[in-house]
Amino acid sequence: MIVVSLPMIYATGVHKRLLQLFDLQGGTNIVRLNIWEKAWYLFSQSPLFGIGFGRFNDVYSIDRHVFDGDRLKGINGLFVYYANQSFTFDTSHAHNSYLQFLTETGVLGLGLLILFWVLCLIKLIDAYFRTIDEFSGKTFLAAVGSIFGILVLALSENYLSGTTIIIPMSILVSISIGLYWQENIEVIKYPGC
Repeated sequence: MIVVSLPMIYATGVHKRLLQLFDLQGGTNIVRLNIWEKAWYLFSQSPLFGIGFGRFNDVYSIDRHVFDGDRLKGINGLFVYYANQSFTFDTSHAHNSYLQFLTETGVLGLGLLILFWVLCLIKLIDAYFRTIDEFSGKTFLAAVGSIFGILVLALSENYLSGTTIIIPMSILVSISIGLYWQENIEVIKYPGC
């Protein structure tokens, strides 16, 4: 696959973008580091609960390069929320799902989110090693791979709340866990089969 995709990566110019990822002085990386710094600042203001789900865009709009941290109300370092009544609906995000969730939902929100995916992983890995059905095994592996993939991709983009990615992955994971439960019910009902 690598041999086939290398010419396409070069012909389309994607290789230039890939090289930019490693240039820490490049424009997009400087912007990303600046956004991460602001996201970390917002998290540090309300580490337990965050500033409110979906409020990162309201505090910091990348499109306008505006940072409105002056309207944070509460006790800094413990619990604050964004008090402005206006809402910004744009594509701004922290370019890191973990920082985005830390900023908006705090340690509790990110902890619950990670706990959910870890429990799904444990159940699916267990299902993979217990199944004797080839199709089920492939389904479990696909679900495990998608969870690992999204958790890695979440380091550089806000994929954990990106609906176009999370919905299909959640469907696959749900079907896989349901398939595992169905196999367990059949084993209990018909132990000799």
